[in-house]
Amino acid sequence: MKVLEKIDQGQLTLLLLYTIPATIQLTLPRVLTKIAQEASWLSAGLGSVLGFLVLAIATLVALRLPPGPLPVALEALLGKFWGKAVCLVFAVGLFAYVPWLLRIFGSATVVGMMPYTPLSVLLLVFSLNVFLLASFGLEAIARSAQAFFFPLLIIFLTVVVGSLPLLSLQRLKPLLGAGFWPIFRGAEAVTHYFGEGVIVLALVPALQGKKGTWKSVIVASALVGLIFTSVTLMAVGSFGAVWTASVPFPVLMLARNVAFGRFIHRFEPFFMAVWYLSVYVKTSLLVFLTAKLLAAVFDKDNAKLIVGILLSLSFPLALIPEDMLTVFQYVLAFGKYLGLFLGFGLPLVLLPFTFKKRGERK
Repeated sequence: MKVLEKIDQGQLTLLLLYTIPATIQLTLPRVLTKIAQEASWLSAGLGSVLGFLVLAIATLVALRLPPGPLPVALEALLGKFWGKAVCLVFAVGLFAYVPWLLRIFGSATVVGMMPYTPLSVLLLVFSLNVFLLASFGLEAIARSAQAFFFPLLIIFLTVVVGSLPLLSLQRLKPLLGAGFWPIFRGAEAVTHYFGEGVIVLALVPALQGKKGTWKSVIVASALVGLIFTSVTLMAVGSFGAVWTASVPFPVLMLARNVAFGRFIHRFEPFFMAVWYLSVYVKTSLLVFLTAKLLAAVFDKDNAKLIVGILLSLSFPLALIPEDMLTVFQYVLAFGKYLGLFLGFGLPLVLLPFTFKKRGERK
């Protein structure tokens, strides 16, 4: 990150919009319905509000950092040793998401489109595509996010509107049958996904101007909350809480039930195609940021080589057996604690230093 590529506020909004909900939107209704049952959509909305507060802390830190790319700013804030140490922790944390993203992509594609294709083949092709986009840099990733946005928006609206005939308000009752506590527990399950928005620490320094940053973050958070709440509401209202909690990808099932007369009876291939684009942008962005941070930590200039190494390491990790995956996902709650640490804990530790350093500069 010695050379800082530039993005604008609109691209920042889109990159956050791709990063936070890209993978979890397929399974979120299942996760929340297991906790809050018919009130799961309330958990999605409340969790999004709390998630914005998490994202706001990272944004505040990013805006108060010294000028320059993130590694340079952290060294100016904390000193060379601790600055590099925090960069390394941040890079490792971002990289931990990459094998998980590969596995989610492969599993969802096998279920939704290619049931007879080996998982390893899908992951290999996907990794090669990620390598190409991540190698082109931040500006290329941001422009790809812009290019893919309208197809994603059209498909999302189509799934929501096309599911309206299935919606029954009776399936949303009793709304508060289990009380308020399950709603709060479900909200906590949503909040940690906003921890992935910690990428603002690296993206805000790349903005052409800092004016409008809060607007971009607020708009992104509001859109993510709308996505989380609407897909959960539609899944539970269309299929009921019991059925939604029993299928691995409820939103994919929503897309499967969308039909347009006699012309289109199986909409999920279209949905999976654009969902692939969102995961593609997110994975490429995380790999790129990780590579640039590691290049700065170890004083290397060839970030493309690091991108290749990262993807080579991610490939076998994404193929771990199902029982080990279950241990990491449910028993150890790996994703939950990683999101809270990166998105909440790390910015919260850095925040006092930014106030102290700003006071010294004054």
